[in-house]
Amino acid sequence: MIFKLSLKPLSDLLQEVYNAPPGDIYLQGSYPWNKDSLGILFYTDGFGEPLLRPENPEWLQENNLQRVMQIGRAEDAMSNAFAQKEDISIDEAVACFNFHYANDGYLDLSESQSD
Repeated sequence: MIFKLSLKPLSDLLQEVYNAPPGDIYLQGSYPWNKDSLGILFYTDGFGEPLLRPENPEWLQENNLQRVMQIGRAEDAMSNAFAQKEDISIDEAVACFNFHYANDGYLDLSESQSD
């Protein structure tokens, strides 16, 4: 099956990682990313093979997208953030994503709580 890909900001992608199929997050630019960094969730069959093939196989390269992490890792980072704090901001979500990318661990949000 062929489909058209469209870029979305990281703030939107992080809201889509819950219960998403296996796959990878691809982003433009380099670490640390911000909420406006553009990218895609690229779904696979769990073994690295795309579920759907892009219309143009060179699309990822043409849009300067690089594989950043598996969707499941991003979901873990977001789940951990919400386990610490019921209502996190987009900036906190992106900070947790960046921290997990760089450290393969979880950001402690207790310092950012103002309660």
